[in-house]
Amino acid sequence: MADSEGQSTNLVAMDHLVHLEDMFHNLGHEDGARDGARAGHLDGRDFGARKALAMGRELGFYYGVAQRWLVYLRPSASSSSSTTTTVSSPAVRNTERTRKQLTDVINLIERYPAVNDLETDFIQLIDRIRTKFKLAMVNLGSSQKYRGGGVDTTNDAVTPSPAVAAALANGKQMTF
Repeated sequence: MADSEGQSTNLVAMDHLVHLEDMFHNLGHEDGARDGARAGHLDGRDFGARKALAMGRELGFYYGVAQRWLVYLRPSASSSSSTTTTVSSPAVRNTERTRKQLTDVINLIERYPAVNDLETDFIQLIDRIRTKFKLAMVNLGSSQKYRGGGVDTTNDAVTPSPAVAAALANGKQMTF
């Protein structure tokens, strides 16, 4: 009988050791998951702020260029026809269509959501704005295009301005 009791005591002790190893494994996993989630949240927030800034800069460029071209293409007040414009350049083709495309660019930008919505496809919206802008530039015979800090959907590299990079590095809260 004594031999049987010794074996059961050893099995109980061995059971506790196995359970102890599992317990430490589970605690380590929980700690790692919690730390990873916290780090991922901070990295995601930083990345999101950089992307939003880059998108805003790009949309601002399109908005400003479209507004200036609309002023330039405005029909002259002295003419009785609405198709006559102040543009005398032969490079501008189909002025009415170009004005419509530029107006569409402005309208799309003005309707661009300022709040992060999970149901909105921001990349699709910005691609639509880019397409309208490019069509207008082709009709105008212009080679204007956004060159700085844009949102590249194939590469996650975004270069913020030095002031924004310094603010992000110092942990300042950025609101848009």
